[in-house]
Amino acid sequence: MKTCPNCQAQNPDGAEFCSNCGNSLVAAAPPQAPPPGAPYAQPAPYPVMAENNGKAVASLVFGILAWFMCPVIFSVVAIILGYSAKNEIAASGGRQTGESFATIGIILGWLSIAVAVIVGIIIAVVVAVGVSNSVILPVLFL
Repeated sequence: MKTCPNCQAQNPDGAEFCSNCGNSLVAAAPPQAPPPGAPYAQPAPYPVMAENNGKAVASLVFGILAWFMCPVIFSVVAIILGYSAKNEIAASGGRQTGESFATIGIILGWLSIAVAVIVGIIIAVVVAVGVSNSVILPVLFL
C-alpha cells in the first residue's frame, strides 16, 4: 500500500494518483547531475528582436537623395551600401532586417544613374547640334 504524501490516505501499490485527493503518487525523479567534465546546461536565451541594418537604411536615404542632388555620387553610394547591407543581412542569421530598404536603395540608385546618363546624352546631342549649326549658319550668310 502507498501512502499519499498530501492527505495520508492509503492507496493500492499500482496507483499513480491518490483516490482521496488526486495527488500524484509517482515520485518525481530528482534532477541528475551532469557527468564530470560535461558543460553545465545553458539557460534558454531571451528572444532577440531583429534590428534594421544601418547600411540598408543609408542606402535607401542616398537612393532618394540621388534624385534631388549629386545624382551620380549619391547613386553610387546607394548601390554600394545596398549590396553591402544585403550581404550583412544574409550573414546575420535573422538578427538583422531591412533587405527591402537595401533593395529599394539599389533600384533607386541604378534608376538615377540611368536617368543621369540619358540626360547627359541629350545634353551632348543638343550641344553638338548647336555647335555644328553655329559653324554652318554664318558661312551660309556670306
